[in-house]
Amino acid sequence: MAKRAEGVNLGRILRKGRIVRPRCVGVVGPFHAGKTVMLTSLISQIRHQAPGMLDVFGTDVTLAELQSSADGADALPTRSGLACFDHAGASDKLAHGGWPAKTVSASEYRSFIVRSDDRWRMYDLSLIDWPGERLADLAMISQGAFDKWSDALLPTLGKELFRPIAREFLDRLANSTPEDTITAENELALAYRRVLAGFVDHALPFVTPSSFLVDLENRYATERLGTNTPTWSVEQLDRLAIGVTPGEPVFPLPSAWREAAPELATRLTARFDDYLARVVKPVADALALCDHILLLVDVAHLLESGPRGVEGTTLLFEELLAWVGPGTTAVGRGLDWMTWIVAGDRYRLGGVRRVSVIGTQTDRIHAEDRQTAEGLLHQLVEPLVRKYEVQKNLKIRYGLAAAVNATRSEPIGPDGKRRMTFETGGTSFEAEASAVPASWPLAWQAGDFAFPRPQPRLPMRRTQPPDQFGLGRVLNWILR
Repeated sequence: MAKRAEGVNLGRILRKGRIVRPRCVGVVGPFHAGKTVMLTSLISQIRHQAPGMLDVFGTDVTLAELQSSADGADALPTRSGLACFDHAGASDKLAHGGWPAKTVSASEYRSFIVRSDDRWRMYDLSLIDWPGERLADLAMISQGAFDKWSDALLPTLGKELFRPIAREFLDRLANSTPEDTITAENELALAYRRVLAGFVDHALPFVTPSSFLVDLENRYATERLGTNTPTWSVEQLDRLAIGVTPGEPVFPLPSAWREAAPELATRLTARFDDYLARVVKPVADALALCDHILLLVDVAHLLESGPRGVEGTTLLFEELLAWVGPGTTAVGRGLDWMTWIVAGDRYRLGGVRRVSVIGTQTDRIHAEDRQTAEGLLHQLVEPLVRKYEVQKNLKIRYGLAAAVNATRSEPIGPDGKRRMTFETGGTSFEAEASAVPASWPLAWQAGDFAFPRPQPRLPMRRTQPPDQFGLGRVLNWILR
């Protein structure tokens, strides 16, 4: 984390004859939202902007990056103390037809940016890549205690959408008696692992504890996302931790069990507190530095995944917003600025002032349907943020983007089909995309919608940014 400064630090206010304007942006979204590709392309646009990329600033305005955390010997240290985002490694993978490694730990890209139309100011920009796998764990820190977390999570598992996946676990809680707490713990831990395996198989972003996906060493525990595999062996499940270690599981326990089996409740409480301190809080602290959040949503994926995917994503966003509490007052912004001058990033008061909701990987959607897809973004998020907009003057924007525009939409013919062309591995393909509905359907199933999945490619020439759309507007929102 950032260290506290001693007294007023003029180096924070003035640098190279310019007034420094800090910007700290958290890039947040479920694990399928394309955060790493988005950040990689956005950084490439900043460093090597393409003609016309920054038309939103004005046709004569250019940006220049003076220094960054990706530089060699003169690397700019991260403000958060996090590891530096591996832009070079991700770019190299994408340029040669591979996928960057999954982001399983928070990282930061920091740079000093100047604009050609502003002689007196400089932006101190930090982009924090926040792992989507840990997003579901925010409920732990917002609830703060094992009993409250259990009482909040169990009704969610009992929802009609999730009950078929969670039935075995819920039935064991309802029908068994905790006479032998060791045996009960082992049986319940296995049943809860099966719940999480079901969420993984259905690509639902509601896996908590997230150590089931990513262990404490930030290694991906399983790559089996969305495989719809009907069964996982007991041996496979036992190797996956739902807590600090596989042998110390954490799972929700209803109040009746907590009263009837206090020893089990005590063990689970201690493990919950340890997991919260060692896994959840360090990652959550990185978000506490941010004044702006880019909330990434893959609308095409949510349509493909069905109502469970939409409901799971909505629950994640509710937990995120409840913990962040976005928005602030004019007084709060003034205090934030003064405290930043004196004490640095650790003691920011203002919190998140803006949320930009970005529909990602939108090149998967036919060009004629993209405006409709933006309407779905509004319908999904507006009910969640309305109270913050009214009570705390939250500034929120919505937009669509493709970090790498990998498709071409063909004109819609008389048959109404939405054909799209793209290349993968040097071979041209044609695929049909589903029509995007004007509102979220009242009822539909996973598989009712389908969209092409082209592999994004960056140009092999390092100084050439990829073809994209929407990132100029995103960057303009950040640098305001």
